[in-house]
Amino acid sequence: MAKEKMPQITHKISLTGRLQLLSPLLIGSGETPAEFRSEVDKFVLRNGKEQPLIPGTSLAGVLREWLYAFYAKEPAIPEQLCGKIDKGRQDENGQWHRGSNTGLQSAMNVMDVVLEKAEIIYRDGVALDTYTGTAIEGAKYDFEAVERGAEGQFCLLATLRREQEALTPRLLAALEELAEYLAGGFAVGALTAKGFGRVRVKDVRMVTYDFHEAADIRCWLRRVDTERVYVPQGKEEPLPEDFVVEADFALRTALLVRDGNTDAKDGENSISAVQKKSRNDYCLPGSSLKGALRHRAERILQQLGRPEKLLEQFMGSSRAGDNPCKSRFIVQETYFREGVTPAAQSRNRIDRFTNATIEHMLFTTQPVWQQRQDERTLHISFSIKACKPWEAGLALFLLRDLWLGDLALGGERSIGRGRLEGLGAVIHFEGGAWQLDKEGRVSGKPQQELERFAQALQQAGEQEEATV
Repeated sequence: MAKEKMPQITHKISLTGRLQLLSPLLIGSGETPAEFRSEVDKFVLRNGKEQPLIPGTSLAGVLREWLYAFYAKEPAIPEQLCGKIDKGRQDENGQWHRGSNTGLQSAMNVMDVVLEKAEIIYRDGVALDTYTGTAIEGAKYDFEAVERGAEGQFCLLATLRREQEALTPRLLAALEELAEYLAGGFAVGALTAKGFGRVRVKDVRMVTYDFHEAADIRCWLRRVDTERVYVPQGKEEPLPEDFVVEADFALRTALLVRDGNTDAKDGENSISAVQKKSRNDYCLPGSSLKGALRHRAERILQQLGRPEKLLEQFMGSSRAGDNPCKSRFIVQETYFREGVTPAAQSRNRIDRFTNATIEHMLFTTQPVWQQRQDERTLHISFSIKACKPWEAGLALFLLRDLWLGDLALGGERSIGRGRLEGLGAVIHFEGGAWQLDKEGRVSGKPQQELERFAQALQQAGEQEEATV
């Protein structure tokens, strides 16, 4: 019997750089020590030296998902790079039959990224009642995260073989696109729909070793670069089917998103709440922004008489008894420092019956205020993956409410905090872009197309209602 020939390697491609955290990262260890279970619900994953790390499996999963989305019309490209499993088939009796041995080995090998000089922080959250806006009892959670700014060495190695020679030019082009994606930024880990896990790879270099060339083989053995080095530009461009909003805002009133770990003082008075910070910047957490947008989206659907279950189709759902689904509505955390100043304010609690101050109930909070009007303070970004026209219409209404200051963010909204004023925005969808100036004037693509999305929202859910 003839011996089967081993696959011959034709190319080796390395993608290297420094991976940097742009927002806090949470990749859970899956275990919580018994002595901490009442304090922290989830710990970050660490290696044997207690260093936080990003597993290669997490990175490979994200890159695989992007490749399949980017090459949706050419599935052979991601299959050749990421591998494919032949699961076999299931007959009418429910019995599984073995596959036909047509599976493919992954061409990519992604290494773990060990994060250096990483700072561990603590974040918390709470589920709010949709109608009262108050916290649900027992729904508070606390978790560890790696603070933004940590870095680690990124390394991806791809191996192309003789059986892939017909597709080799397309595979090399796909790896160049992947290098652009790495340099532009992506999200990994948990809570990515709330702005966590945003990373990018700095100084990406893609080096191609062609094993048809003796000089390239020598370079590979000596671990030096060949002449075929690709350096990406790092431009982050959304997919045509994704709806993306990038908007600049000024603070119309003060903003206060409470930092739960504070021990500040204003003279002799203890400050009960200060604006949350990330490193040296003030922070509008993605959880605060997404919670406010979700609650307003519910109200909009109710006002239009649309089914509330429509919201779960793109906002996601994890409630007990429901089929959990991942959110396609993504928000980014916002960090800002310039143009704002903190100012402490002391107030007394008032007795609602006598209108007199309550003794020993003086409290002080320290929100941040904008120093000059019409200056950009916040850059807010949110998007919907694989967006439908009616979802785009709903997102436009959410942007409008933020723009006009009708939707407040953060705490103490009942006394006027958290109101914004829109200064400019760019909306990406269906392969084009619209620009909005401070007065709301639209340029770029025709304004009528935005009105088409609003009309689609008016009609959303009619088919579901007709079948009930």
